[in-house]
Amino acid sequence: MISLLRSFLLVTLLAALAACQTYDDPNRRTPGEVTDDTAILTTIKAKLIADPDIQGLSIDVDVYQGVVTLAGRIPSEVLRARALRIASTVKGVTRVHDSLALITE
Repeated sequence: MISLLRSFLLVTLLAALAACQTYDDPNRRTPGEVTDDTAILTTIKAKLIADPDIQGLSIDVDVYQGVVTLAGRIPSEVLRARALRIASTVKGVTRVHDSLALITE
């Protein structure tokens, strides 16, 4: 009887472990996606820094599966539009979210 109980527990444990291994999290990025997002982020930051008018501005860039979010404070609508255009033209970008706030001081 004890042997049968041990066998049942072992089979149950193995089934539970097998189920854990096959779980696929749709929100988890593959190593390739992480690499692509990092390349996109680096390219956007470099272009924003190289722009003579945006150069000194503090714009945070976040990239997740090709979707870019720009956040921070920016002094004008013209520079906001330029920053969004710079981000949207980078290869691999699928969408750009604007979380930039205008400085109204």
